[in-house]
Amino acid sequence: MIGGIVTTVTVAALALLGMLLGGWLWWVVRHGRPSRQRPPVLLYHKVTPRFDLSGTWTTPRQFEGHLRYLSAAGYRSMTLSEFYSNLEAGNPFPPRYVVVTFDDAYDTVFEHAFPLLQAYGFAATVFVIAGFVGRSNTWDVGIPWWRSNHLGWDELAEMVAGGCSVGSHTVTHMDLTRASTERAGEELSASKQMLEERLGVPVEFLSYPFGRYDERVVRLAKEAGYRGAVSSYPRARTSEDDPFALGRMGIYIIDTLADFKIKANNGANLFLFGLEEMKGRVINFCSLGTSLVKPDPSCPAPRARLRERLD
Repeated sequence: MIGGIVTTVTVAALALLGMLLGGWLWWVVRHGRPSRQRPPVLLYHKVTPRFDLSGTWTTPRQFEGHLRYLSAAGYRSMTLSEFYSNLEAGNPFPPRYVVVTFDDAYDTVFEHAFPLLQAYGFAATVFVIAGFVGRSNTWDVGIPWWRSNHLGWDELAEMVAGGCSVGSHTVTHMDLTRASTERAGEELSASKQMLEERLGVPVEFLSYPFGRYDERVVRLAKEAGYRGAVSSYPRARTSEDDPFALGRMGIYIIDTLADFKIKANNGANLFLFGLEEMKGRVINFCSLGTSLVKPDPSCPAPRARLRERLD
């Protein structure tokens, strides 16, 4: 009896280990080792002490722990513009730098993350859903009484004045790969125009909603005048040389400080880094449920939203 239980547990443990090793080998073959010569690009969403159903949040205490570690380890922040300048020129990247980004521009970023960024001397890029500035996140699947609010124009302006930069996350956060060519083009151009006119700064970079893009979306982004675009987890590691498919490592509530260090060290331990990226890909895949359930957010078409916001 006991021997049978031990055998069953042993077989199950070996099967789990085999699945992990198999998944890791698949990841290495498909994606290869990340470039150790480039700064890691980190992706955050909400920074809040309140429990959030999304799973893509971090607490202020966690976030400060990340900044404290980076600062103590000698890291400094690099803006996306600086990152792309090095990438475009083919220049070597200086060591010990990191790029910090936030998707969706929630008001908790201003309330909790921005003061910590300033305290530790770090800058960040905030990707804004232009049609939802100052509004609740009704574009997302969620419980009506458990909504979150997005940053307002005054808060965004203060963050820009404090050294942060702003990028586009489209007008309504719709999956561009499932939109018509006309609608996708408007989502890209109208959001860029809206942010530039309201904030008085150039908007050079785009974050694809849900990390989703294809050749058509990339072409439309270039036509809209973007310098580059970031995803969550690109389809292949080779795409890291594509300025319109820059990958990022997501940071989540389930990440320990040890997990964060693995991501920040950008593949120093290839096995653990591979497991972390696979975890992030699973979380990112789950987020696609929003685009399936709510493919067209309850928001006017981009040009109408632009006119409404600028009038």
